[in-house]
Amino acid sequence: MSGIEPVLSDMGVGVASSAVWSTIQKAIANGKTDPEEVSKELANEIPEIDIEGAQVISQEAIRFIAENGPIRINNSHLDSESKIIMTSEKGGEFSLEDSTSENQTTAIVVEGDAAVRGSNGGEIVQDEDGIEFRV
Repeated sequence: MSGIEPVLSDMGVGVASSAVWSTIQKAIANGKTDPEEVSKELANEIPEIDIEGAQVISQEAIRFIAENGPIRINNSHLDSESKIIMTSEKGGEFSLEDSTSENQTTAIVVEGDAAVRGSNGGEIVQDEDGIEFRV
């Protein structure tokens, strides 16, 4: 299963929900074992990812990559000892709503109806040097 872990990481999924697991099993049953093929299958089957009420803690980097649709992080807390990266590829969008994203030196706190969004190449990088918004 080690070949599947990069796919889950690239999709911004820290845990395998039943929908993700079901899609992976279906792809493998259909002979798709290459991580890139499985990633495409996931993108087609699960076009939108909602992360609701999660607490994501990592000693390493946390990375969300929105490639083929939106990743919405709501009412959640992201905490990394290293860095947090939220990236959107062409056709993708990330949204941080009513959530906190923090590392050892920086914090992004989004409250109420406010949101921080990136799309079509937008990126937020939080690391020891600060917070950088890239477009």
